[in-house]
Amino acid sequence: MKLIEKAGVPQSFRDFMAQESAEWQPRYRDLNADERTDLLNALLTEQNGLCCYCESTLTSGEHEPDFHIEHFRPQSTYPHLALEYVNLHCSCQRTLKRGAPRHCGNAKGEWFDEKLMLSPLDPDTENRFRYLGDGNIEPADEADDPARITIEKLDLNGSKLQRMRKSYLNAIFPDEFDKAALKKIVDSLMAEKEGGTLDPYPSAVKSIYRTT
Repeated sequence: MKLIEKAGVPQSFRDFMAQESAEWQPRYRDLNADERTDLLNALLTEQNGLCCYCESTLTSGEHEPDFHIEHFRPQSTYPHLALEYVNLHCSCQRTLKRGAPRHCGNAKGEWFDEKLMLSPLDPDTENRFRYLGDGNIEPADEADDPARITIEKLDLNGSKLQRMRKSYLNAIFPDEFDKAALKKIVDSLMAEKEGGTLDPYPSAVKSIYRTT
């Protein structure tokens, strides 16, 4: 889970919130299509185009983006945070085919535990996971219950995500390479691309292959 550094709030969102008065209180469901799009784009930019949880590349479907605004602390139990920008992220799986496995925000659903759910805003979070060459993730410390529960609740080791990570790593890295070649590959993968995007699964690449 890569660290997310919250950036500037989009102006349209500021304007929406500024309409609050004694007669009208802003609600998340009141955001119009343009305001939601601006918000999604801002979240997507600060996340380098990656899902806030699994680090897969967030892509657009045939008719609309296949990602959604994720409330880290769910609206159902934290209604006062529904419009707090620091509580909003961008997660994969806006749409799901019947029977398709759920992961990340869709798997978490309305579950939340302050002591057990790790946040992508916490600088220490990305150090609490270990990434394996077979595509799986495990706690860096076997006794770290929050890391274990976070993996389970987001289904980060679901077969779909496991296959995607394994396939990506196998395609990028050759079977044999010297240290200089490895460093060149890793540095390229960890560098921001044009538009501020990153290649997927940077935490896995860094955990498994970074030599310095």
